[in-house]
Amino acid sequence: MTVGGGTSFPTTAHLASYSGLAPTTKQSGTSIHGEHAPRGGNRQLKHALFLFAFAALHDPASRSYYDRCRARGKPAE
Repeated sequence: MTVGGGTSFPTTAHLASYSGLAPTTKQSGTSIHGEHAPRGGNRQLKHALFLFAFAALHDPASRSYYDRCRARGKPAE
């Protein structure tokens, strides 16, 4: 699993799409059926990012940053 330090992706949105974390919208003609998590993407990278996120919540400094963001009204994503 290699992303080359992220330099091969022009934006963070491209990296999110590659990893399968960017939401996709099902659309046909004028009908839009909302956003959902894609099934594709790099599964190993997606798994590693989820493990990193959950581990960060147990780190006191990361948890404190998360709690401060939530107190300012940021969504829990």
